[in-house]
Amino acid sequence: MSTPYDLNGTAINSEHSIAVYSGMEYAYRYTVYDQLLPIKHYGQEYVVAVDDTKLELQIISEQSHVQITFSSGATVSTGERRLYNRSLERGESLHFTATRPVLVTLSRADGYSSAFTTVPPVHSYVTHRSVGLYYNSLHTKLKILTDRRATVLIKDTRLNDLLTWVDVAGSRYKVGTLVQSQSQRIYSTSISSDVPFTVLSFYNGSVYNSGYNLSVDEPVHYTGQSYVMALIGFYMRHSYYIPRILASAGETGGQWQVQDPHSGRVWSRSFGPYNTDYFYPNTTTTSVVLVHVRDDAIQIEGGMNDHTSFSPLPMSALGTKYIVSSCLPTDNIHRNTISYKSVLVISTQQEGGY
Repeated sequence: MSTPYDLNGTAINSEHSIAVYSGMEYAYRYTVYDQLLPIKHYGQEYVVAVDDTKLELQIISEQSHVQITFSSGATVSTGERRLYNRSLERGESLHFTATRPVLVTLSRADGYSSAFTTVPPVHSYVTHRSVGLYYNSLHTKLKILTDRRATVLIKDTRLNDLLTWVDVAGSRYKVGTLVQSQSQRIYSTSISSDVPFTVLSFYNGSVYNSGYNLSVDEPVHYTGQSYVMALIGFYMRHSYYIPRILASAGETGGQWQVQDPHSGRVWSRSFGPYNTDYFYPNTTTTSVVLVHVRDDAIQIEGGMNDHTSFSPLPMSALGTKYIVSSCLPTDNIHRNTISYKSVLVISTQQEGGY
């Protein structure tokens, strides 16, 4: 569903579990997407930290007038629109709680380049995560969000010396910042902690999350971990960017499969310990793929194109009720042009399979 209007607050209900993606395309300049959490996985406590890019914080709820309390003591409400917006200063970090579960997203607030990502709630943090540090010749800055008591270790020990911590005022949380040095080109590493954490990654003015740990409250009907992913190719000037899927493994390596649900074709993949495997589906023949992994230690990331990444939710974490948060700049530069579109892609169940 494409529209030049704001989709914030759009409610989606489905008879079966679905995956919902929200984002935008604009004038062949940039395109951003993220897979949204179903309402059943919303949280009531969040920590947010930003890089040197000006970002817009969006807090959205199913009910109106949900109260939001920041660690500074300030209290706001989502109001009748069920939406609260706030511009974050460069380098700002904050902690807040809500009286009811809410969805939190970050989007870039200017009209030139953009980013859009869903922020993990505190209850969905992980204890181990593989992350990328060098992407398309761009160095990535990481923001690691965790409890002050946590002991966080990075597999490449050289990077531990580059990790600097700052406490989030008025809360029990801290933010660790990691910038890869110009003399090193480490493409990926693993982060482990004795206390759960999450990671927000920043590069070239964009931001994306590095995964969720979601509780499974519905029966799983598949062998192993399964994902359904929407794929969109993107034309920019005279080039065509093909989406990609990334799988990262821990100390034992791993095996995974990609399946075209329409043709039935299956691509089987395997890779070594602490490696990341890249797969580029042919989007001229399919727009939805199934991904199966051998065990939960394998982490999956997706990219709609070369300019955006997201962490997909497994089948067992998908839901039947969603509220959409869309990605719009706040400077009004492009609001009156039909070239500016919010984009929603839904992958849903069909009779006989997905």
